[in-house]
Amino acid sequence: MLSLIGRSYARGSRLIANAPFRAVARSDIPMTKSKHPNAATFPQGVSGPALRALDGAGIRSLADLSAWSEQELADLHGIGPKALGVLKAALQAEGRNLRTG
Repeated sequence: MLSLIGRSYARGSRLIANAPFRAVARSDIPMTKSKHPNAATFPQGVSGPALRALDGAGIRSLADLSAWSEQELADLHGIGPKALGVLKAALQAEGRNLRTG
């Protein structure tokens, strides 16, 4: 997949775009590391909104997560079916489960 990269120059209050665009492969565009506080704790595949929801609820580790039920997590804004699936799989890989009831 190709993306267009170009340069714009600001002169006074005007924006002047006089540099030609060039096509680059998407893999050549550097990826930034996640700035979410929980990104290193939880597995890849958990979205930014889900990480923010976990952080906002005070869930900082998989051990914290195991104290919550699936319904309680689903009720958090930002936690969807995909995030629940990824989180449950990560818990099972560590021999843990979500709280029942």
